[in-house]
Amino acid sequence: MSCLLVSDTGEIIVTADGLNTCTGYVLVTPDQYRAQVGALSEFDKDLANEYLGFMLLTFFAGHSAGRLVRWLGRR
Repeated sequence: MSCLLVSDTGEIIVTADGLNTCTGYVLVTPDQYRAQVGALSEFDKDLANEYLGFMLLTFFAGHSAGRLVRWLGRR
């Protein structure tokens, strides 16, 4: 990791400061980026299917409850 600093005169300075001490922009290599991001950049198919199932269940339950309330309101 390197640190990129921009001086007041517009000059770009690259230093070897660590992540905690960098006061400018942090430059990382593609390998370092993949290591930092890790599982967050991968699509989780099981989680998406679970979410979709929950949303469909919620939609149909709400729709059915609305129909029931409408039917009871007519009586």
